Amino acid sequence: MAVAQVRRTLRALIVVAVACATTATVLIGGPRAESAVLAPASARHSDTSKSSPPGPFALVLVIDAARYDQMDLSRMPNLATVVAGGTQYANAWVGQLPSITETSHATIGTGMLPSHHLILGDTWRVPGKDQMSPDLLSGTLDRTGYIGKFIHATGSPSLASMVHAKYPGSIVVSISGHKVYAADAMGAGSADFIAFGMTDKRQHFVPGAIPGHVPAKSILDSPQLDLTSYPRTHGLEDGWTTTLAEKFLFKYHPRLMMVNFPEVDVAGHVVGTNADVMQPLFANIDRQLARLIAAYGRAGMLSRTYIIITSDHAMVPGVHNVSSIQIQNVITGAGGQILYQGHGDYTPIWLKNPTSIPRVAAALSAANVPNVDAVYARGPTGAYTLISSATRLAHAAVTQSYADLLGSFTSAEAPDIVLFYDENTITMTPNFLKIGRKGDHGGGTWGSQHIPLIVKGPNIKQDYTSQYPARLVDIAPTVETLLGIQPQRQDGVPLADAMTNPPLWAVESQGKQTERLSADVESLRLEAVSRPNVR
Repeated sequence: MAVAQVRRTLRALIVVAVACATTATVLIGGPRAESAVLAPASARHSDTSKSSPPGPFALVLVIDAARYDQMDLSRMPNLATVVAGGTQYANAWVGQLPSITETSHATIGTGMLPSHHLILGDTWRVPGKDQMSPDLLSGTLDRTGYIGKFIHATGSPSLASMVHAKYPGSIVVSISGHKVYAADAMGAGSADFIAFGMTDKRQHFVPGAIPGHVPAKSILDSPQLDLTSYPRTHGLEDGWTTTLAEKFLFKYHPRLMMVNFPEVDVAGHVVGTNADVMQPLFANIDRQLARLIAAYGRAGMLSRTYIIITSDHAMVPGVHNVSSIQIQNVITGAGGQILYQGHGDYTPIWLKNPTSIPRVAAALSAANVPNVDAVYARGPTGAYTLISSATRLAHAAVTQSYADLLGSFTSAEAPDIVLFYDENTITMTPNFLKIGRKGDHGGGTWGSQHIPLIVKGPNIKQDYTSQYPARLVDIAPTVETLLGIQPQRQDGVPLADAMTNPPLWAVESQGKQTERLSADVESLRLEAVSRPNVR
């Protein structure tokens, strides 16, 4: 009990310490103050690099909210060329909860599961308190570097810091369009430069950067990156992001560059998976990929660069809806006091009165809410138990898949109750109903979990399709291994089967995961194509 109490206290202190550091940075006046908190590697680098250092290099591209089945190679010739020259994972999946941007990018940037890096969504419970953490969708908060500092404070390893350790003086860049929370999470507090798009006082869309991780003025003041308004026309923001990446490439020749393309996610929430909207966006992504490959060629780095293309989560169309009000009424009717009720293609619930968890979970099970296929409750030890009947599920084996997903974020901060949904089902709040929301993600359905993952570069198998159920947590140790870095104390494993000459230890590490993860993926896939017999 004493150990658990200490852990809760330390985690609560992380929130307070990071918030205090963030406030101090803002009050004291920016980059110089923040560098005293984290001493980012950017303080050690000149911004006048003219030629590329010896390889190898890595480029990680995250197409926000891209589904595996939306990557139509017949309409994406440049991606098809990358696939033909590399290895793709047909069963790649997020492999954790929640399946959302901040959490997934933190996992990509650390190789750790949410239970360790503790970015558990847009918000989560502050341990030991009836209080939720700051909202990570707050642009004002995010632009202070809160997420990166939070990850750093948990002691999680970061891909950026491990690159720096192996290659002293090398540059790591993490960028996005408007999604500062994606760039900051991938940088994990250790990337040299963390940049994104923001609206300035003139209402122009221009580059911004996290204090202490600010690039050269020539990038921030580039006329090519100064748009007269936020780029609402489809394709413009992803194109802007590519231009930003090119600026960093030619200025710094980064050892590692990580890029988030935000537009597929933005559109998906509005239109779901509507092909008339989504296919042109993917065609545009294909053009941006061609631009980046050409840029790496001009920089003389392409032959020495590993390219990893993936998504942070997929997108579920709202064919069916679960009413947030109905769930709320069941909770309060059973005596539960709601601290926070989430949404997506699942519902995470935090209660102010944890003693009511068994009663509320039983009431949610008995309510038999349409398209809610499983109700899980967290017990005194932190583990989750299935409360609803397994007969609601088409395949009983999916309970193990759900248990493994729940285990990925089990911690003092995790939800008290989790509702899993049928496929193609999203939470409908009054506001979502008003704006006509058509798509969402966050949960454990195969539709939100199944993502693309492609690896290309020197010593990578060509024109090879792997059936291994690769996860986001495997990306960091894979990049590390390809760059000649020994992964350390991370939850993921290197994707050795993509390598032509993998180290034996990497083959063995991957092999130990295959059976369990394959069973998880198969159960989720089967559940997705079947309807429960009992509803």
